[in-house]
Amino acid sequence: MSKYLKIGIYGIWGVFLFLASMEKFGDLFAVGNGFWSVIMLMVAGVCQLLASTAAIGWAVLGSGTLKAKYLPYKLVNNYTVPVVIIVLAFVASSARSSSDGARAQKLGFKDSKEFSIARENHITNTDDYAKFVEEQRVKAAEKKVQDALVAAEKANQDIVKKYISIFDEDKREQAKKTISRDLEENSVLTESILTEIKSYPNNSVDRTVGQRTYLDIGVSMKEYMSAIEQSNCRQKLNNSLFPLNEWNKSQFNLLNERFNAMRNVVDMDRIQLGKELQYERDKITMQYFYEKNKYQKSFNECVFRLLSSIPNRLSRPDARPAPVTDYIPEGIKCMRKPEGNIKSCY
Repeated sequence: MSKYLKIGIYGIWGVFLFLASMEKFGDLFAVGNGFWSVIMLMVAGVCQLLASTAAIGWAVLGSGTLKAKYLPYKLVNNYTVPVVIIVLAFVASSARSSSDGARAQKLGFKDSKEFSIARENHITNTDDYAKFVEEQRVKAAEKKVQDALVAAEKANQDIVKKYISIFDEDKREQAKKTISRDLEENSVLTESILTEIKSYPNNSVDRTVGQRTYLDIGVSMKEYMSAIEQSNCRQKLNNSLFPLNEWNKSQFNLLNERFNAMRNVVDMDRIQLGKELQYERDKITMQYFYEKNKYQKSFNECVFRLLSSIPNRLSRPDARPAPVTDYIPEGIKCMRKPEGNIKSCY
């Protein structure tokens, strides 16, 4: 061991032992001391003071010519001095424990260990110690809850990062918020639905529908489709659409027959005729979708009510039946303008 390292180690050790001895002497007049506790504190203080003196003395005189001049004894060496310091420190610790035991008994504490904790926190009576213990218990419980929340939040963030890429770019911001909320509600169900969505091929209809079903109504697409197929919603829609589809076909057939007959007229402007034909087709198409949307709206409401029959679902307070949008051909939109006419709109 080099000279300077030795001086540093033993010097610091000696300073700490000296401060500890002063702390023992400072407690001589503390609350709860009796004859035995004072004696034990003095023993502890003296032992630590001697250990401090030995450590500092060895740091200063333990090497070179100073050792030969002032400590010419063979028994005083790098092996015996640390042992002496440790023994003195151990005796001081035992004496301090004995003193704490006597004070603890006098002040009404359960044992020296309990009193030692109280003394370190400047507590000298059992009532204050009971309050202190309760405060520590509450703090520990709060920390445990906080640690659990932090761990859960980190786990949720990891899951969000894992699955956010399966959503289309325009849905990722919504998906990020939705997944975080759903993980707090039911992490197992959320991961199950996300895993299902991930299993569908990229850019597929199934993946797109799976994303929307999860984001909008909080259920698995497979379970939702299964519930729909087992209900009579689709059959009612098909039954309602059948006569409408037949009407649509018949209207187009009649229209085609009428315009085919007009094409045989020699002086007919065929370009103008074609525009008029397209305009009439747009009117039929718009009327068809107007009637169809009524049935589609009923269908959407019907399948939306099926959610109550699906036990595995996540809460969506703002969920509503899928909206239905009216279809208006571009030509009709143009015709509705003040300057609109068949010649300019078709």
